[in-house]
Amino acid sequence: MGCRKEGSGRTIKEICDLTHVDNVPFGRVFRKVQHLVKETIVVPNLNMENIIPRFCNQLDLKNERLVQRTALHIANSADKFCDVQGRKPDSIASAAIYLACQECGERITMTQIKAVTSTSEVVTRTICKLMTPSLQKLLPSGSVSQRSLV
Repeated sequence: MGCRKEGSGRTIKEICDLTHVDNVPFGRVFRKVQHLVKETIVVPNLNMENIIPRFCNQLDLKNERLVQRTALHIANSADKFCDVQGRKPDSIASAAIYLACQECGERITMTQIKAVTSTSEVVTRTICKLMTPSLQKLLPSGSVSQRSLV
């Protein structure tokens, strides 16, 4: 909650990886504490503007800024055009980054994204499948699909 309050939100998975604590009990305690202090402290939820740039930075991409902007646009548009409600923000971010990399011509695997986001390849692939039918609506206007050029 302290990270989120200070504007550098972290996922429960990230904190558990750093502290070597199991995420299930940590998540339970987090929700209980959040419930107890809800009236006194306003803790913002994770948003894509916080986590996508951090994940992109850890991937060492050639066109990091382009991928980052494209992934942010995809993730923010996904709520309108795809059925991703109820999915974890880091899962949506991993799929958006993967699709943005594909669109921007970056060669990256789901395994590399998994190492950064701690989201399984199966979850990333599932969300990508949900997003792909609406991909042209999710992309920023004026973007050209790299896959159509190959």
